[in-house]
Amino acid sequence: MKITLFSIFLLLVTSTVTAELVNENQQGNIMKFGMQAVIIAAEGKGDSLAHIMLQASEIVSTMDGCILYLVQQSLTDNSKVLITEVWANKEAHAASLSNESVRALIMKAKPIIVGMDHNPAKFIGGHGI
Repeated sequence: MKITLFSIFLLLVTSTVTAELVNENQQGNIMKFGMQAVIIAAEGKGDSLAHIMLQASEIVSTMDGCILYLVQQSLTDNSKVLITEVWANKEAHAASLSNESVRALIMKAKPIIVGMDHNPAKFIGGHGI
């Protein structure tokens, strides 16, 4: 009888701790902030824009809250540079945009950007982070 009660007690404690850990993990995921962007360069300027965005990646990778900053270039349209970002929270992302080095790169890129589509996102999971 004592073993059975003890087993039930352990099961309840383990279940409670596991539920708390899962809940904390889910809350952590909800707090993360993502951004998907497609930036379109003027004709013939796709490689230049990609280079600028790689420089931005180097800068933000050292900032608090930057979890992922991925730069890709479209295989079907060289003028499109695709950016995938994951930040600890929206505030960390906003802070990155006020960094002097980032602002300088934004000013450098502006003249060659002809379009942009960006989609803020809530991180919900997946492989790679």
